[in-house]
Amino acid sequence: MRRIIFPKLMAAGLVVLASACASAPAYDPVQFTALLNEVRAEPNPVIAASTLTRTLETASLDSAQRAQLHFERGQVRWAGAVDKPAAISDFKTYLALQPAGAEAQTATDNMDLIAEEIDAHRERLTGLQNQSDWFDDMTALGDIAKAAARYQASGLTPTHAQADLLRGAGLICKPPSGRQPLYPLRAGSNRPEGEAWCLTAPDS
Repeated sequence: MRRIIFPKLMAAGLVVLASACASAPAYDPVQFTALLNEVRAEPNPVIAASTLTRTLETASLDSAQRAQLHFERGQVRWAGAVDKPAAISDFKTYLALQPAGAEAQTATDNMDLIAEEIDAHRERLTGLQNQSDWFDDMTALGDIAKAAARYQASGLTPTHAQADLLRGAGLICKPPSGRQPLYPLRAGSNRPEGEAWCLTAPDS
């Protein structure tokens, strides 16, 4: 089975991260548990991953909490197929922070499985694909914005599941009241009335 080899510089950087986080004050345990429950209950993986990213960037977390959030974000990104390369990075960070943690073996196993899936996504992209399948593979590889731009240019309507991801990423939305959408989506049962592509800033 394929194994992920840490580049020396990345491994060194993760060790520094682990040292820096070790002395950080902990997030309130009750609030931390509530955050985990909220993320696990969120059906949209883009929104769940964004919530975890925001917390990692702004909250005061101890090493164990930071590791847990990276593990959770890795799981979300992998299960939701919204950025599998970044999911591997999350699991690597978890292992750097908690090498003997309860999820260490799971993180290691996950990276092997994800690496194989990434190879499959890249292989499919070398062949002919319809718009929907191309979107799914590109999004799984972490480029939902490029996938959305091609959807917009095609004039096709995303599937229900794809539309949910695009809403979560802010790439389709409803324009402010009274304004005509710049790039309206074709009518369909998988979107609210008046929704449009939001790849261009509303005032541009």
